[in-house]
Amino acid sequence: MQAAYFAYCKRYGDKALEMLQQEYGQNIPTRNPHFIMGTMKAHPQTFIIIGILRSGIDPADLDRQGGLF
Repeated sequence: MQAAYFAYCKRYGDKALEMLQQEYGQNIPTRNPHFIMGTMKAHPQTFIIIGILRSGIDPADLDRQGGLF
């Protein structure tokens, strides 16, 4: 979030926080988010979120996908 905030500050200036709230509060939840988890070498038992995978696929559409075989 900190890196995203700094990138938004460079891009949007004074409106950075407002745009960040819109993206993470309204836009991303509608795009079927998946959190990518990882660990740090110094703390291998502690998992952290290292990324967000966003998909435009509606979760209801995943049930309609046919089988591979």
